[in-house]
Amino acid sequence: MKNYALKLLFLLIAFQGFGQKYANNAVSAAHPLATDAGALMYQQGGNAYDAAVAAAFALAVVEPSMSGLGGRLQAIYQTSEGLTRGIDASTEVPSNYKSTQEKYSEGYETIGIPGVVRGLEKLHAGNGVLPWKTLLEPAINYAKNGYEILPGEAARQAAAKSSIEKYPGTKQNFLTPNNQTYTAGSRVVQKDLARTLEVIARRGADGFYTGKMARTIAKDMKKNNHILSYQDLKNYQALDLKVLEGTFRGHTIKSLYLPSYGAITLQILQIADHFTPPTNNTEWTNQLGHASEIGYQHRAFQQIPDSLAS
Repeated sequence: MKNYALKLLFLLIAFQGFGQKYANNAVSAAHPLATDAGALMYQQGGNAYDAAVAAAFALAVVEPSMSGLGGRLQAIYQTSEGLTRGIDASTEVPSNYKSTQEKYSEGYETIGIPGVVRGLEKLHAGNGVLPWKTLLEPAINYAKNGYEILPGEAARQAAAKSSIEKYPGTKQNFLTPNNQTYTAGSRVVQKDLARTLEVIARRGADGFYTGKMARTIAKDMKKNNHILSYQDLKNYQALDLKVLEGTFRGHTIKSLYLPSYGAITLQILQIADHFTPPTNNTEWTNQLGHASEIGYQHRAFQQIPDSLAS
């Protein structure tokens, strides 16, 4: 049986990929500048972990509607010894959260404890070979000196304009002086984000989760009646995540357990593995639809980890 461990460090491809190839390596990310950041790590003697972390930090600058320091991360990777490992750096609900609280679709009330920075640090530790600060240099450069916004990013920001206008922070960073969203081709400079990244480059993830930056975040949360606290940030840890294994058409497929949807994906594939090969695309689509419905129904029976993801 062939063994296909998923070797993507985490999902860097969204909608379309921009790739570069090297002798034994490849970089593909959702933005060409993020691809360039990963490629630069290879050029400087780095490995796939260095490239992935550099690309992720770059995406936090150049693709803010899809990526960011305040988000979550899950990673699956294969070690040099051939072992498959997983990392869970999901956003988590604050410690004072009550399940009876009113639910919101946007705003301060929707903010969880961010996991990206801790997750990227964990991914790099023991795996990467370049200094941590080197990985953030491309992202800092893009934020400090500017980058051209792509059509897709411009469209997403335009679609969210009514939400962006509601909050001082988003309004300051994502609207022009004329109170309009940036159009494709506009050059965007983010000095504050550059300074944030410089602190993370110097102090590691602790620069984000402890000290002045974390206190500033907690103060802003409290000012806006949100329960995320300094202790929530300080106590946050990225965790090892259980790796699951399934089969599909003679191949071994590996994915991640909750809060990833890997278990559901594996169940869908293994149900589909029992189907009679379809004679047309419509039949195959219908079969996958039924398998997906069953997979998602069974999510309720899967054990939920102790730390509740937001």
